[in-house]
Amino acid sequence: MLENSSIVYNLIMPRKTLPKTALPRLYFIDREIASGKYPNAPALAKKYETSLSSINRDIAYMRDMMNAPIDYDFYKKGFYYTEKTFRLPAAYATADDLLALGMAKNLLLWNIDRSFLLYLYLT
Repeated sequence: MLENSSIVYNLIMPRKTLPKTALPRLYFIDREIASGKYPNAPALAKKYETSLSSINRDIAYMRDMMNAPIDYDFYKKGFYYTEKTFRLPAAYATADDLLALGMAKNLLLWNIDRSFLLYLYLT
């Protein structure tokens, strides 16, 4: 009986904290739902190659802890955002992601400056 009650508890209560490995999966789920394809949990689990329970916990976490307006359409058998323009905020990106983004920006600006100086030199 204890085993069944823990399953019910997991279905009702979302994660309180998020493992580092779940963050890319949350953004994957966000992209899939925002695409308008109405993905369901088994399809998401198969596509991301993870367990169905992980996907269900992630969706509950997104809905309950991140205030994502996720709902399930029983006719189309998949999830959708009730607010069409909703996307997960970039504030949930890891420090490594933000560092890489900053480095890419600096590299692009450096290349733009170099090509502009080359243009001035040649003209």
